[in-house]
Amino acid sequence: MSRCRALMKPVDLRKSKKGFQVVHVCTSCGIVRYNIVALATEQDDFEAMLALMQQAHRSQLG
Repeated sequence: MSRCRALMKPVDLRKSKKGFQVVHVCTSCGIVRYNIVALATEQDDFEAMLALMQQAHRSQLG
């Protein structure tokens, strides 16, 4: 969560030393935060996240 407490929008998925992370940007102040994806759990559906990120990239490209 950002200090301004506005909504965080997921904008990307990246791979780092810690594994896959969802990149979020604050809709108000623009601060960027990274959340580690919990693989091998029922909570995070990795395939669904990839599909959402691909859809977001396509909509940004216009």
